[in-house]
Amino acid sequence: MIFIAAVIIAAVLTFISVRIFTNARSGKALAQFELPADSNKESFLDQKTGKRYDREAYQNYLAKTVQRMTDPQLQNLTRSRGDGSVWNELLMEAVNAELTCRRTAMEAACAEDEEALEELCEEIAPFFWVEQAQGASVGLRTDTELQSVCTGQGLQGTGFDWDTLAKRYVEEQAPALKGKLEFDSQEDLFSVYARDEAALQTFIRGFREVCEDAGQCAARLVAER
Repeated sequence: MIFIAAVIIAAVLTFISVRIFTNARSGKALAQFELPADSNKESFLDQKTGKRYDREAYQNYLAKTVQRMTDPQLQNLTRSRGDGSVWNELLMEAVNAELTCRRTAMEAACAEDEEALEELCEEIAPFFWVEQAQGASVGLRTDTELQSVCTGQGLQGTGFDWDTLAKRYVEEQAPALKGKLEFDSQEDLFSVYARDEAALQTFIRGFREVCEDAGQCAARLVAER
């Protein structure tokens, strides 16, 4: 049943894509690109009719047309056989150019995301950031230089102690984050998760800053035991 549904959807997408292309080649659509015999503009020739058309204007028209199409529609057009005409050739050029543009934009966005993540990891170290299927989490092993934040105040520095500090920080200095963080620490690991990555970034940047100085942390965060 799933396979049949997928085939039907693909067929529908192909039909829609072909209809868009057919509309682009309708007489009314093409009339605006037809050139007089004495025009010296760059053109292409329709072998069937002998008419010449403004190449640049028609290519711009096709570019705008394919920009409105979805990725599946574009992919379906690339798999279609076409009729071997100049019209199909120009359409394929526009489709491939649009797909390339979208891939380039996606790659650039991914590169920016990776760079931003690297910068974040450097900023919050020795805390570490972990991407999850939904949201993200932040962790801290209990054997880092930040342990003095806990041990200097008589705490053992377990993951549960870090929970105490983190929750106190949220309570006193970041109340807007209440309800957005899920603490799941263990004896040797501090761990906090959030579906809202922006909220988690706000938390860890602020928490890391106040933990950087053990004295600051003692004054602001350590609860009475």
